Amino acid sequence: MNRFILLILLFLPVVSAGTTLPRVEIGELLDRSDVTAIVRIENGSTLGTEEKPCGVSYKAKVINPIKNSKVGEYIEFGYFIGHGLGNYYLVFLNRKESVFRPLMSTNSTSQAAEAELRKNCLSSFPDLIVMHSGYGIRKLERPSENGYKDAILLPTRYVDINTPEKLLETEREICYSWENCKWIAKEYLLEYLGGQK
Repeated sequence: MNRFILLILLFLPVVSAGTTLPRVEIGELLDRSDVTAIVRIENGSTLGTEEKPCGVSYKAKVINPIKNSKVGEYIEFGYFIGHGLGNYYLVFLNRKESVFRPLMSTNSTSQAAEAELRKNCLSSFPDLIVMHSGYGIRKLERPSENGYKDAILLPTRYVDINTPEKLLETEREICYSWENCKWIAKEYLLEYLGGQK
């Protein structure tokens, strides 16, 4: 049963019916974060035990610091699974005791599972946790379809930006249809968030 609950929570952030996330402007994620940066994941390890899995802890090198981070330093964060070694990500992280997870409505089963996971796993979690129910980590890609050298796919249903004219439509189905994903250039996003290029 614990594995099933963990899989629901870790594979697809907020897919259970009745739990609704609000749209959060990316600047608010930055303001509420403890650490924000573009990082390269160097390694990952599973947390918990086989009987009580607790997700994954990632060790990542900071490439572009944005908030409370430095070029070349290593940070450890978790706990959502599915992020690849050697890949680059924009991460918005909170200390594990106070993770920003806004909800518009809740599903009691989903909330009970999250509470159970936190009760069983909080001591196993790394100090930093991805914000906004897993939407506070976005993969950096090199999409061929829009001419950007590097871009981030924003799920605009959950994470938006106040300059929609800078967002480009995707030409293929590369995220869940309900997320309404759009590309944004890395260089513009770093400028918008005030990070180092």
